[in-house]
Amino acid sequence: MNAAPGRAPAPAQQGEGNGAPRTQAAFFGEQASEAWREGQAALQEGDLPRALFWMERAWRLAPDDPAAALALAGARLRQSDAEGAREVLEPVAARVDSREALLLLAAARLASGDGTGAGVALAAMLGVSVRSCQRGDQWEVECTGPTAEELQAAIDATGPPPPPAPPIGPPAAESRAAPSRSVT
Repeated sequence: MNAAPGRAPAPAQQGEGNGAPRTQAAFFGEQASEAWREGQAALQEGDLPRALFWMERAWRLAPDDPAAALALAGARLRQSDAEGAREVLEPVAARVDSREALLLLAAARLASGDGTGAGVALAAMLGVSVRSCQRGDQWEVECTGPTAEELQAAIDATGPPPPPAPPIGPPAAESRAAPSRSVT
């Protein structure tokens, strides 16, 4: 179906140059990617309000994209909107296995006054199972998983770290200089 004379074709009708129609999902995916790039550029420039505008747009266009959600949550946290960040992060952290999502969720929970929830998110990020319960006015937390001693033993078992790689590039100036000769 062609567009009416004098009107641009609808997004789903525009081809990729190979004659195939572009789907609506592809169109919105491209729009979300462009909004995400604009948001990242604004963050690099330190323009937080503009970054938030573009990150919000990217997330609205691609609400199931974890990258868009994490970028928006990070921008909201930078704007001191911990509750807004949690709104985006809670569902993402529940469905995506991402250390970045869990770390951002821990920060958002802590900033919104939920220290226990922040600890649970950090424990999940570290692969430690946490069970907490309130007894009276005290919280008791029971962690299961490797102990500090077990983690240290695992680190020790791997041996020392490898030596650093030699620098890339021309040798240092002192090694290029001619050797000095002593006169006897």
